[in-house]
Amino acid sequence: MSQKYETFLERQNLLMSNKKIKFCPMPDCDGYAEQKKKEKYVKCNFGHDFCYECLKQPHGKKKCDDLIDKDFEEWKKHKIVK
Repeated sequence: MSQKYETFLERQNLLMSNKKIKFCPMPDCDGYAEQKKKEKYVKCNFGHDFCYECLKQPHGKKKCDDLIDKDFEEWKKHKIVK
């Protein structure tokens, strides 16, 4: 088997074995984090912090939806969107 496929299978098995695991959204990071006690921010096993809900950088008391809306509005400024 190819290395890429083996890595995919390992990640898939990890996800299937624990529904509280999410993979790190940082580029080139193969880390993952498990949510414990309904915490909003988690740290992957390589040390990157991220929001468990929206997979973005920790954003304090701001709601995930507000952050996503803000990102969309910023993206939309540079595009032609109907």
